[in-house]
Amino acid sequence: MLSFIKHHFDTIEGIGIYQIIATLIFLGVFVSMVVYAFVLKKNYMKENAELPLDENDDNLLNNN
Repeated sequence: MLSFIKHHFDTIEGIGIYQIIATLIFLGVFVSMVVYAFVLKKNYMKENAELPLDENDDNLLNNN
C-alpha cells in the first residue's frame, strides 16, 4: 500500500518543495526550542524541577 501512495506522490510535479518546507519548519522549531532551553535562567529550571518533590505546598489537598 505504501508503494501505491509513493507512486502517486512521484507523479506530482513540484512535490519536493513540501519536503523542503516541512524540514525547514521542523528545523526552525527544534533550534528555537534548544535556544529557549539554554536562555532560561538556572534558578527557574531548578525550581520547576523540584516542584513534584516540594512538601511545603499549602494548596495541596487543603481545599476541603
